[in-house]
Amino acid sequence: MPQSTKSYGGNADRRLAEDRLRYEQSELKRSEARKAAILDSALDCIVTIDHQGRITEFSPAAERTFGYRKDEVLGKPMADVIIPPSLREEHRRG
Repeated sequence: MPQSTKSYGGNADRRLAEDRLRYEQSELKRSEARKAAILDSALDCIVTIDHQGRITEFSPAAERTFGYRKDEVLGKPMADVIIPPSLREEHRRG
C-alpha cells in the first residue's frame, strides 16, 4: 500500500476520533449542566453518596434543611452529617 494512502487513512481515523471526542465532551457538559439545574432547583433534599457512604452531592435544599454548606460536607460520611449521633451505630449496622 502506498505511504500516502496509509497517511490519509490515518488522518481520517484521527479526525473521526477527534470529532467523536468533541461530541462526547459536549454531551458530558450538557449532562452536567442538566444535573446541576436539577440539584439547584429541587425543592426536596438531594444527598448522593459513593460506595463508601461519603457525600458526593448536597443540594441547596439539603443545605437549608440540614444547616450545612455543600463545601463543608463533600467527602464526609453521610452518617456523620445527617444521622443523629444516638442513631449512627444502628444506621451503620443496617
